[in-house]
Amino acid sequence: IHGYESVLASTTEKALEGLSLNDADKMKDKLASLQLRYNGVREDCDNHQEQINEVYKALGDVRRNVAAATAMTDRAKEQVSEMAPLATSIPVLNSQLKETLVHLDSIDAVKPEIASLTEQCSAACELPLLQAAPKLQKEVLKYPETVEDNLKKLESSALQRK
Repeated sequence: IHGYESVLASTTEKALEGLSLNDADKMKDKLASLQLRYNGVREDCDNHQEQINEVYKALGDVRRNVAAATAMTDRAKEQVSEMAPLATSIPVLNSQLKETLVHLDSIDAVKPEIASLTEQCSAACELPLLQAAPKLQKEVLKYPETVEDNLKKLESSALQRK
């Protein structure tokens, strides 16, 4: 019907020409009522589409940030796996300590990403459409916790080397 209102109106006018005035008025009233209902449904659909687009965008942003934080965490894991076993000589130990400190710095670089991710997840869960889906909210709020848990494990292993 959208976009064909003028065609519908002219067709209706032609159809009403052979009716009595009373019948024509009843038909016009009924059509006007249907048009109002249609407009209301259309507006509701547009509003729902906007809400879906907001959620889609928010979840896309969350996914991108999860991927970035995960990539940073994976790089930190690779650094750990590349580290040599603890040495017994002082010069090598000093070198390994510097390497461990660099590793801890790379872990610290992920922390602001996790904070940003936590804020984004909380903001996404404030969207009306997600408020109506507590199961999905719970999943969204798990993302930063999972990344943070992995980061804490890495940090712990690095501190044990130190």
